[in-house]
Amino acid sequence: MPIAEEKQEGMVGFRRVRDKMGPVAEVETERLSISEFNTRCRFADEGQVLRLMASMEENGFIPRCAVWVNAVTEDGTHEGKVLQYRLVAGRHRHEAARRTGMEKIPCQLFYNLEPE
Repeated sequence: MPIAEEKQEGMVGFRRVRDKMGPVAEVETERLSISEFNTRCRFADEGQVLRLMASMEENGFIPRCAVWVNAVTEDGTHEGKVLQYRLVAGRHRHEAARRTGMEKIPCQLFYNLEPE
């Protein structure tokens, strides 16, 4: 596949995800579960979690959009009631926040992501 076609195909995928992008919202840490899309790390690296915990205790939760969440709604729209929050990216940051006692963390919401 030529590079131009490969880039274009990647951009189409990005547009599909971007169309499902919602706001950044504060989500309760206990409502987050690991998404089937979070294939990079099913298990948290303890050293990474401890480093993030130390940073959060010193500096707070930074950066704002490091946690991506698939918000699954009852009617499949942005306006529907959220049934589940599934963690797509930010597994270590979520675990560190949970362990430091943070009740809510800022998450970039995406609505009703599905495998392609």
